[in-house]
Amino acid sequence: MVNEARFLRDGGFGAEALAACDRILALAPGNADALGIRITVLQNNGHFDDARALGAEIDALPVLLALSQDTGFTFNDGNIQRLRNAATDKTTESCQAARAWFALGKIHHNRGKYDTAFDFFARGNRLRDAAYDWTEADEQALLATWKDTFTADFLNSNATMGRNSERPVFIVGMLRSGTTLVEQIIASQRTAAGAGELSDIQIMADNLARNSPNGQPYPACVQELDSATAARLSKQYLEHLDRVSGTAVRVTDKMPGNAWHLGLISRLFPKARVIHCNRDPMAMCFSIYQQIFPGYHPYAYDLAKLGRRQRSHIQLMDHWRDVLPLPILDVGYEDLVADQEGQSRRILEFCGLDWDARVLDFHQTQRNVQTASLWQVRQPIYTNALDAWRAYEKFLGPLEKALSAD
Repeated sequence: MVNEARFLRDGGFGAEALAACDRILALAPGNADALGIRITVLQNNGHFDDARALGAEIDALPVLLALSQDTGFTFNDGNIQRLRNAATDKTTESCQAARAWFALGKIHHNRGKYDTAFDFFARGNRLRDAAYDWTEADEQALLATWKDTFTADFLNSNATMGRNSERPVFIVGMLRSGTTLVEQIIASQRTAAGAGELSDIQIMADNLARNSPNGQPYPACVQELDSATAARLSKQYLEHLDRVSGTAVRVTDKMPGNAWHLGLISRLFPKARVIHCNRDPMAMCFSIYQQIFPGYHPYAYDLAKLGRRQRSHIQLMDHWRDVLPLPILDVGYEDLVADQEGQSRRILEFCGLDWDARVLDFHQTQRNVQTASLWQVRQPIYTNALDAWRAYEKFLGPLEKALSAD
């Protein structure tokens, strides 16, 4: 039952996840896993006070890990010791131990104890990085494959595949680049909706490779895509958007990794719009280094690998601008912070949406947010995060070197 509740939470079915937690707690009052899931659902919906009240007196690891996503929660010494015990206990599962180190890092970051915080972040990152075998050669090969597959000639051939719907707006970028903030702004416009991070495109990519008649891997299998399959896949995706909102004229999908799927997206939705979010590389990459992420991110837990992925991402987006038959709007996080209204008007205009002053109060929009930015998008725009990485600058040599490499 706990796995069911977790699955519902991760799938964005908050009410159903809460109901599943109720069933668990009726059978096992005080079940820490169910309480942790309930706290996360409350946080995702912006109910931080309720989440804090629920977990304030419970010194259990799943609860403490959930509360660590809340910048406003105050941890006591007993909580911190509990997390340290979990992180260092050899019987703690590796991913849970890493999450405990990351939680300790966030707690000490919020207290201004940056040297200690970095030590904890580094410990958590080493645990996560050990799960992957990702080299600089792998990074280079990945980018080369995408460039060789998605040429201008290929992308401009059979460009009428898929469906001509203008509903989808794909918000892409590196992790922690501002995609959640941009989606929250658009979703606050009266005729738009935000779908969050949809896994649909990734699933389609996996299925195309699995069902390739010639055994082609992704992305080479996209070259085998026929009109009938493109029509079927695009219809399925639009039906998912209908379930998000049956009335919105634009619905955003802010899965950052869709940056790698824009070639496929252009075949399915030749009239889609793409918003690319970017941010100061040092600030963005170190923000990634402070988080643990669900899914496959083999580059995310090592400073040098992060720098190389950022460079690959920039080269990928430069390639898409050269060959992709879709409009791309670049939105800088720093520009958005400095000129919220001007950049919000620019974003809505690009999406073909009328101006709506409610987007300036995006933090008041009630919707499910399931990313590491769930706290930030409940606050008005602030500048605190712009240079937060500088407190750790003395530790970030490997990142800076990788970012500046020729």
